[in-house]
Amino acid sequence: MQYFTLKSKPCSRKARFFCYDIHTGTVVGLAKKTVAFLISLLIPSFLTYGFYIWWGRNKKRKSTTTAKA
Repeated sequence: MQYFTLKSKPCSRKARFFCYDIHTGTVVGLAKKTVAFLISLLIPSFLTYGFYIWWGRNKKRKSTTTAKA
């Protein structure tokens, strides 16, 4: 197995390897994976609650326009 150091590599190569490490979670480890998992659970709930709020607002508009007429 051959090892290499990034000291002799150009800056673009260093950035590419560092971005890969951030993406796979090896930089921060379990903490980043846990936070990413919790955020992935929150995103669908935002969508659901946003639709629920929009639906309620839409119902209120229809009831006020029919009451004025």
